[in-house]
Amino acid sequence: MSHVLMLMPLKPLRGGGAAEEEEEEEEEEEEEEEEEEEEEEGEEGEEGEEGEEEEEEEEEEEEEEEEEEEEEEEEEEEEEEEEEEEEEEEEERRRRLAIYNLGVNILADLSPEIHINGIVRAAYAFLSNVRVAFRHMDKEMFRNIYVTYSG
Repeated sequence: MSHVLMLMPLKPLRGGGAAEEEEEEEEEEEEEEEEEEEEEEGEEGEEGEEGEEEEEEEEEEEEEEEEEEEEEEEEEEEEEEEEEEEEEEEEERRRRLAIYNLGVNILADLSPEIHINGIVRAAYAFLSNVRVAFRHMDKEMFRNIYVTYSG
């Protein structure tokens, strides 16, 4: 402590020791206030650490919830895409089945058991079915039929 005293500037004495005592009391009060502030800051620091831990836990929970929501959204999108694909496949299957049935009807109309008046009706029905069938065919199906029957 002697070195601390050496660093303190020397004050000239003015009119007695009462002024010095007041200054010492003020300094002691300031030191006490500083100590109290430091203690309060220390308590706040401990509370702050607990608060920070709680905040971190809440942030982690929020992040986990967001990730779960994103995963659920992705699963829903995948399910919707699968349903759309299944619907498209079902439509394609129905379309092909309808064309097949038209072909079966055409062949049934050309049956050799048809009598003379039936031939006219069969020809008309055949042409009607062909017209309907051509409406439902795509280019690839038409090309396959053309290549098959053109010889």
